[in-house]
Amino acid sequence: ITDALLADEENFDWVHWVKGESNLPLTLEIQARLWRHQHPADCTKAKFVVWKMFGAGLGSDLHQVANALASAANLGRVLIANGTLGGSGTWKYSRGMGIPNPSAWFEELSNCTLEHVEMSDTPYYGPRWPHQSAGFAHSQMFYGGFKQLGITWWKSQAIRYIVRPNRRAASILMEKLTLLYNGT
Repeated sequence: ITDALLADEENFDWVHWVKGESNLPLTLEIQARLWRHQHPADCTKAKFVVWKMFGAGLGSDLHQVANALASAANLGRVLIANGTLGGSGTWKYSRGMGIPNPSAWFEELSNCTLEHVEMSDTPYYGPRWPHQSAGFAHSQMFYGGFKQLGITWWKSQAIRYIVRPNRRAASILMEKLTLLYNGT
């Protein structure tokens, strides 16, 4: 598996969100593939899956977005998350922050935006929109030949990609850790 999947990769130093030695097998490789898939060179030529953030429980939302990421990748589309589709307001974990989706806390899923989606002639607004569910056939397939590593491996990798903390979140985390360890 490794030779075929990594033929075009020589160095993974740019995958800065993966640190240390104690990672699951092929973590750098799948993180690099997800990033490259989600960051096309030209967003005006990309096809999209737009996923509405429900704001159920955080774990449920991450599970659903991980399935949507698999679906988008297997369909050859870029996943865009949005917390405002359907007029339901902002994703509940970003309320009051001026950002209606997970990018209030995490790095953007893609370099493409909703403006690119609006210019696209083939956007796909989740399965069975407006009552979307990521439990459709494309999310049950494993992305890019990683099937033998199992569903738990895939979910952990997808969620790891999704929850890459942005600068704001990293700053808050460092502040809280400093308070915790310094007792001030």
